[in-house]
Amino acid sequence: MKLSKRDGLDDAIRDFVYINSERNKLVHGNFAGFSLEATFEEIWGKFSNAKRVVEWLPHQIKNLCSTSEE
Repeated sequence: MKLSKRDGLDDAIRDFVYINSERNKLVHGNFAGFSLEATFEEIWGKFSNAKRVVEWLPHQIKNLCSTSEE
């Protein structure tokens, strides 16, 4: 699967990775001492943008599977 610039997912992927990185710090680190530097609005914006990756990926996997069956 090759991601091209025309997919326009660069920012969405960056936000997806950021959110999951912060989640891992929260879950696997010291929950009580965790400090998030981003505001709610910033996180919500990143989440809204990152959803594009979750919506895009299943279609790409389906396309790959149907291509490999031919």
